[in-house]
Amino acid sequence: VKPKGADFYYEIDAVQYVKSRLPSGQQAFYATAKQRFYADAPYDGRNDYAWDELSKRIADGRMQQYAYLVIKVDDTPEAHASLEAFRQQLAGFQLEKTFSGHKNKKQLLVFKRGN
Repeated sequence: VKPKGADFYYEIDAVQYVKSRLPSGQQAFYATAKQRFYADAPYDGRNDYAWDELSKRIADGRMQQYAYLVIKVDDTPEAHASLEAFRQQLAGFQLEKTFSGHKNKKQLLVFKRGN
């Protein structure tokens, strides 16, 4: 049996990266249920957040309470268009690191709030 590649655990790696850099008393936003599970974050439903829900959270200011955002992006034109719209709305956060899955079909983008 062939062992799993290093990119197989990209979601766990992203969560560990954020947890290792998260200042004491700060929170991170995880857009998928799997990420929240790996991070031992409080239960927030079993579903992943859709782009429209993320946009609503930005518009009403709920994203500003987080030090880090971890967003999952598929390798589709629609997802990339949604990501560009999301990034234009996202004030005060900068892309810090990207984690890629198998053959770069999925990516996790880690955004850090600027000081």
